[in-house]
Amino acid sequence: SPESPESIKENSRGKFLKAGGLNAAFPATMSWHWAVDAEALDTFRPAAEAVLKQLGEDWGLVGASFVVAEGGCEENASRFHLDFGPPRIPRGAAATALMPLHPAEFPDQGNLEYRPWDGANQVVVHEYRQSEAAVFDGKLSHRTQPFAVGAFRSLGQDDPTPLRGLRVLASM
Repeated sequence: SPESPESIKENSRGKFLKAGGLNAAFPATMSWHWAVDAEALDTFRPAAEAVLKQLGEDWGLVGASFVVAEGGCEENASRFHLDFGPPRIPRGAAATALMPLHPAEFPDQGNLEYRPWDGANQVVVHEYRQSEAAVFDGKLSHRTQPFAVGAFRSLGQDDPTPLRGLRVLASM
């Protein structure tokens, strides 16, 4: 069960629920670490407030997670999807902000691919940059750009932290 004691971890910043492979649109090498309580959600608040300042007062932080990729993401493992798929959620009513946390610089893979509404099925790549969030409508079709198993291993080879070789985003 997703709420088993092993999947909810508590640390000094609150409780986080780990969920992997949420559905067929997501690669098995990715996991989401969702903020379960207010204390954990506060971990994301400084970044969220910077984003919300740009969006305006009609927007707010309602959920957040760390998205961790360990290993590669093959072409067929990541599928285009909507973050807010139910039809009753209209376009323009919900958004996602993705912010790269680790490594400091991304390779030319593992970024964000999306299909502009006016792009006739064209695929555009947004390259993640440190301290910048990619903010998009919850009805915009997008996916993780495929990346090789070793794409993030060579970055930060001298990194002594447990993050070495991982791709980590904040999703709000």
